[in-house]
Amino acid sequence: MKRHYLALDGLRGVAAITVVAHHLENEVHRGVGYFSAGYLSVDFFFALSGFVIAAAYEGRFAAGMGLRAFLSVRLQRLYPMIFLGAWIALACALAIPNLGGSLPLMFASTLFLIPLLGGSGVLFTLNAAYWSLLFELGANIAHVLLFRWSRTWVLVAGIVLSGLVAIPVAYKFGHFGGGWSVNNWWMAVIRVAFSYALGVLAFRLHKAERLPAFTAPFPVMAAAFVAATIAASLLHAWWADLIVVMLVFPLLLIAGVNAREGRFTSTVAVLGAVSYPLYAIHTPPVQLWGLYAPHNLASALLMMAAMVAAAFAFDRWYDGPVRRRVGRFLRRTPVPAPTTADIGT
Repeated sequence: MKRHYLALDGLRGVAAITVVAHHLENEVHRGVGYFSAGYLSVDFFFALSGFVIAAAYEGRFAAGMGLRAFLSVRLQRLYPMIFLGAWIALACALAIPNLGGSLPLMFASTLFLIPLLGGSGVLFTLNAAYWSLLFELGANIAHVLLFRWSRTWVLVAGIVLSGLVAIPVAYKFGHFGGGWSVNNWWMAVIRVAFSYALGVLAFRLHKAERLPAFTAPFPVMAAAFVAATIAASLLHAWWADLIVVMLVFPLLLIAGVNAREGRFTSTVAVLGAVSYPLYAIHTPPVQLWGLYAPHNLASALLMMAAMVAAAFAFDRWYDGPVRRRVGRFLRRTPVPAPTTADIGT
């Protein structure tokens, strides 16, 4: 069984770029456009997190790894970019007029991943995308704490139950994109419960050699991901969101698990490397773009290219080196190489 799933890394990069496209588009005309359903990428992140955390740690959980040791390794992986993203968000906030609220409080909220529950705004005012990192980390913690009781039938029951709850919720709101604000944070619990558990189940079936053995070339998988997002955006229907989350994304996950690295290996590796830094830093600069840049395709593409280039630089010269230094300082288990789980989401 493979220890690293490069195609899943690449799909994570495609998902991150789709999220950036969603936010760029949202700055111009909210809720309408080819990537208006780009928020669904977060559900794919949750599924990837469940799969890869299960692949990397369930053996260690069974051997006695506890929450403290797990969090030490997990935060070494996640926190350097959370830290940098908070400072980038603070710098961008200084250029945003009428931001409202206490800037030091909002910065502390972002820096320490503590949501602001007062008012009716987003959970993380300076970097709104951090909501999914919070809920993904919560799912990671639940994974280690509940591991001994999480038999496969329990996972299946949880997937079915959360899926059944998702149907009336998506119908009521007309979409399956909540979780980011004070008013809809509870939808994140449903989303992460379904997709994260699905990812864990997929790994266990893969380990038992019971996962369906189909795949596709990476460009086909990437095109399918983008096409599904565009289709859900144009249909603008609650049931379209659920089809993508409950059918298309699981099929892409299975295809990615079984994929073999080919001539696209270097491109896929770059997509995987930039995915987490891109997600962690993009929201505040995109807000500035929405305020001050011309709203045309050329400007949006230039902004996308700049964000991807910055993410690549941060991965190469900041994130990796910092994680290695922190690992040596703590003298604990070496920090693992970047994995498909590291985004959240």
